Amino acid sequence: MATRPPWILLSFVLAFGPDLPAVTVPVEAVRFNQTQGTETIPTGHSVDISSPNTRIRLLTISPERTAIGLLAVAPLKNPSLDGVTLMGHMPTESTLVLNPNGYAVFSYHDLYDPYWNHRQPQWRELQLEEGPVRVDSLADNILPAKVATDAVETGNGFFLLDPEGRITFHWSGNLRYCFDFGHPLESFALTDPSGRHRTILTADPGLEISLSDGSGQPITVWHSRGEGKHQPDIVLPAALRQSRTLCVNFTAPEDTYPAIEQLYLHARLRMPAAERLTRFPAQGRTLIYSDAAESSHRALLFWEHGNITVPTTSPLQYPEDKSEIREQNELLQVRFPGRVLVEFFRNQQGTVGNLKRLIIGEKTVFKAAPGAPWTDPFTITLLEGTPNPLPVPWSSHVENFLNSGRWTPYWQRRHRQAALHDLAFDGVRTDGNSVILRWRLTLASGPGIVAWRFAPVQTGSAGNPLTGVVMQLKVEGSGLRSAERIAIRLPLAVRPGDWKLEQFFRHLVEERLDFQGPARYPEARWFAESQSFVFHTGPGGTVLGGFAAPTAAMVRQGLEAGRHMYHFDLPLQRGGIRETTPLYWFALPSGSADRWNAVNLWSHFLDNIRHWYASQNGVLDSRPVPTVVWNQPLEENFPDSARSWFDWFTQTQLPRMEAAGIRNVILQAPWFSDAEVIATSFHAPRSLQISSLLGGREALKRLVAEAHRRGIQVTLWYPSAFSLRSPLLNQHTDWTVWKISGIPEDGGWGDIVVMDTRTDYFQYAVDAVTALLREIPFDGLWMDSWDLAMATDYSDPQPTPQLDRAVALQRRFTQLGLSQIIIEGLGPLGRPDAYGDYESHSGPPKNHPTVKAELERIRNHEYMLYHIGAATYLDLPVYHRTLASGGLINIANPDEIDALAPGDRAWLRSIHRDHRKVMHLMQHRSLLADSDLWLGTAWTHDGSGDAVIFAFNPFHLQVNGTVTVEDVTTGVRFQATGKLRLQPFHTYIIFDALSDK
Repeated sequence: MATRPPWILLSFVLAFGPDLPAVTVPVEAVRFNQTQGTETIPTGHSVDISSPNTRIRLLTISPERTAIGLLAVAPLKNPSLDGVTLMGHMPTESTLVLNPNGYAVFSYHDLYDPYWNHRQPQWRELQLEEGPVRVDSLADNILPAKVATDAVETGNGFFLLDPEGRITFHWSGNLRYCFDFGHPLESFALTDPSGRHRTILTADPGLEISLSDGSGQPITVWHSRGEGKHQPDIVLPAALRQSRTLCVNFTAPEDTYPAIEQLYLHARLRMPAAERLTRFPAQGRTLIYSDAAESSHRALLFWEHGNITVPTTSPLQYPEDKSEIREQNELLQVRFPGRVLVEFFRNQQGTVGNLKRLIIGEKTVFKAAPGAPWTDPFTITLLEGTPNPLPVPWSSHVENFLNSGRWTPYWQRRHRQAALHDLAFDGVRTDGNSVILRWRLTLASGPGIVAWRFAPVQTGSAGNPLTGVVMQLKVEGSGLRSAERIAIRLPLAVRPGDWKLEQFFRHLVEERLDFQGPARYPEARWFAESQSFVFHTGPGGTVLGGFAAPTAAMVRQGLEAGRHMYHFDLPLQRGGIRETTPLYWFALPSGSADRWNAVNLWSHFLDNIRHWYASQNGVLDSRPVPTVVWNQPLEENFPDSARSWFDWFTQTQLPRMEAAGIRNVILQAPWFSDAEVIATSFHAPRSLQISSLLGGREALKRLVAEAHRRGIQVTLWYPSAFSLRSPLLNQHTDWTVWKISGIPEDGGWGDIVVMDTRTDYFQYAVDAVTALLREIPFDGLWMDSWDLAMATDYSDPQPTPQLDRAVALQRRFTQLGLSQIIIEGLGPLGRPDAYGDYESHSGPPKNHPTVKAELERIRNHEYMLYHIGAATYLDLPVYHRTLASGGLINIANPDEIDALAPGDRAWLRSIHRDHRKVMHLMQHRSLLADSDLWLGTAWTHDGSGDAVIFAFNPFHLQVNGTVTVEDVTTGVRFQATGKLRLQPFHTYIIFDALSDK
């Protein structure tokens, strides 16, 4: 095992710009400084509560008044502080925040996660007219879902998993939530307290929402008038104001099953005692928490004020030369010389279970929730069944599918969780600087051993020491020969005010944690649908996590019980002894002071992690440039037989793109496909030969040559799947990826099958692209459906995701000299096109509500599209901020540009011209801001003292002495001394700005 972290060895930037004055920014704010450390800023904290009577000592230097909150980790009955009853009942993961103005805010949420609190859904398949779906009934599962612990439903309730992987909760009859506030109710809404997250329902007309005090007649406050998705706005009826209880009823019409995607609600309560409870005298005070005997006694007291602290504890003592193992009644603890502590629960039989605590340096990285019980340390997924040997008679197999609409399974394999009821701890031992925990289990197929290795990691960043830990799991033995994956749950400790920043495929997260309205995070396969590293930062420190090599782990995450819970489902590598990829964790003792500093730190780590993975795997890291994505040849674009589609495109579209300043065009579907034979989809290719219907190689060669003459690169769409009618599949049945159910993997499309790069198809693809590039010097490949490129082939006796071969394909394409490697997906390898729906967005602008919503979600948050290409409407301020921040809004076609007003078309050309002139200086990014106002984006480059600034709002830049400035937008160069005023949507180069004067 490697004991030094891979990507962290880079010279990471841990610096932030200084605090910004109201209208003036110092020039040092644009500096990418590798020596200045982050600043530790006082912040709020939390205290775990796990007993019915808890004394909580809080310290202050001077008198303070601040809000304090209580989070119910599990149901609380009559929770009180200093003898004041806060509520009659607090359901699981509800919060109550007391404010100094004598009011309190109660909030509750349910994201309808079938995996909540260790629950494992029992999916069974149903055939509907729309296709097969899987359902998990509340009645069939011994472990309750959150909805079943907090609500009463009079009909049937179940989770539904659709073919796209979306999970929704459905019910019939009445779904009823009741809350015992114990204080007068002032207002109520179906949102979180910030209003960012709303309740979302999908229903036909007739669904009603009603409110009552639990005894009187319900009052209808909303009903659905149309079918589809709804975000109800409701008003608390006057008759219920001052009520101390409230019931919320969601009543479905008879014989209907509406869906609720997420529930957020909050209530404002009158609580005069809050004024006293939120007052802290000098030197602090002791709060006494208590609750009823039937309560869970599991809670979290939290606050955000940085001047209120808890008493410090004695620092942990660590051994100097070798690891120290301590076995106690209820836990096993390991202390490493590198100032790392790992702690596990132990049950009464002495079996070591789940992770309780991980401390790196002074930072608590993982910590079990208050009162958390012992659970199994991991779960193991076994694969049962044996695939029949290939090949199959492909033609008849396809013909049966086309006639019946269903594939005939060639085998049936199944997943099953290994039973861990007889799991026994087999001891802990040291191996060099590593510590290895071992468990024994016996299955029907034989015995098995699971080993979990931990080792400290010491390295440096920006001249400062960095401490971390690496963990890796291994399974062996005949009982685990069929193990495919092993999963672990890691409870990341978080504080109020921490920032969570992450890019997902078609979803961006920029979330400040406050426990009152946690966001929904999509389940994502790393290196396909996620930025693929963990980043949490806050004034209390920064946590990073990532793999030593590309790993197609499935990761679920979300706020649970006051922790940010990570569930890593890790694929096991091939072999007799099967291991996971080493997973590294690092803790920095300091972190960001505000949103902008958090984003700057995140983007610096994103840069360096992407660079490390790209360099280690020999894959090109392409830069975003102004791009048109031509989705597919349209019927109305086909010219007469005198010229080809490629020639039509060359003569009519390339001049329009050049005039607009476009630098790259992505041509979708140029290959020989079903469209040439049966007039169907161009996206169902039959081979990697250029389509003669579109004009063939000679016409494509003319297109590429003319594009290059006009300064435009040409990127070709590269498929992850071929038409099921491809003659190549008749010859090479093993080139297809097979599902666990024994049918070909078609990605849900029905006319294509995914290609297996662990077969000779890999060399076929490399040879075909090499031969084409030798004849036609195109510039790049847009790799379609990147998640399918790493699909698992269950015709393999020991299947694993083929991510390694997908990356090898990228590497071979890089070695051919291509300048654009783009993926339809998200990960550190290949420049991602990852936001928006490329199929539905084809321009010119239309009033499509989904696309409009996507556009508005990124407005003024365009910096989160860093390195990402997005498909949305061409809105020039959004477009400009995205390109200036290192991202990209792909343009659907020149019609989008022509739809702009003449002045806006000129502005777009100016944006592209400015970007082209300064792109060579755009290496290290820093956002410039004043409070909540994003002023602009600054860029620097190693080896240059120049700085580039894209200004979005007017502000002054305080420069040192006299500097030479070029307003790239106007072409004017001038001298500036002292303060330089920057104009909105202008681009500037400040020459020698960062040298010492």
